[in-house]
Amino acid sequence: MCIRDRDRTAGHPCFLYSPRGGVNIEEIDKKFIFRTPIDVIAGLTTKNIEEIVNNLNLPKELHPTAAKLVEGTYKCFIDNDATLVEINPLALTPDKRLLVCDTKINVDDNAKLRRPRIAALEDDSQKDPKEIEAGKVDLNYIALDGNIGCMVNGAGLAMATMDLIKLKGGNPANFLDVGGGAGDDQVFTAMKILNEDPHVEAILVNIFTGITRCDMIALGVIRGCQQLHVHKPIVLRLKGTKIDEAKEIISQSGFNMFLTEDLEEAALRAVKMSHIVKMAREAKINISLS
Repeated sequence: MCIRDRDRTAGHPCFLYSPRGGVNIEEIDKKFIFRTPIDVIAGLTTKNIEEIVNNLNLPKELHPTAAKLVEGTYKCFIDNDATLVEINPLALTPDKRLLVCDTKINVDDNAKLRRPRIAALEDDSQKDPKEIEAGKVDLNYIALDGNIGCMVNGAGLAMATMDLIKLKGGNPANFLDVGGGAGDDQVFTAMKILNEDPHVEAILVNIFTGITRCDMIALGVIRGCQQLHVHKPIVLRLKGTKIDEAKEIISQSGFNMFLTEDLEEAALRAVKMSHIVKMAREAKINISLS
């Protein structure tokens, strides 16, 4: 049994549960999997509780205990800004007792300031060091298994960029969203993360600016190249505010970066460069793309 923050069909928090045994709900026949959406305004109602308890098909004498368990699960979910509270497995013992054998709780990252006690329990040793470094300057970073490092502003654009890389025959090495108001320090940190990743063989920077300025992005990339001694090929797709100033900055920087305003062209160029670097590495040939 679990409650998660949003069911795609109902658009509400939703209890997901089954009366059938087993740990992996994916292996259970769908007709034995029940969903009870919870209205965010009304909260958990008596009707909701009765529906869940009845669908669990428990002995009548355990209905009050099960009702308290459902209430407690929902309270834990709300009081801790959780995105998931899961009880798995929930056991029925031979002497007719309900036993919570294991639980899992996911808490919304955005609730850390409101839940300092929970935030203090976080174990950074279980995280990717690159994700920790990115989080310090409010970058959203997730490592993937490709070889093209991506730096993009906006989650939607980042997803589209990764899709286009795949479409052109490449593989993204990460999801990295610098946000809508990225500054020089954030861009520098993003460059540092991509440069230090041994799997990254080409870097694609895709920035569509409004609040963010293209010239600030260009300055951050160039500072990264200067201070981090970046030798990986870089493709820049910049479009929007201060694009002409960005072009001038890049042309006078002394670094040989491919700059375009066309995303498809940028993705294709990044894929080709990554292939060249990979083939050279496998053939143990040193090449210079600077």
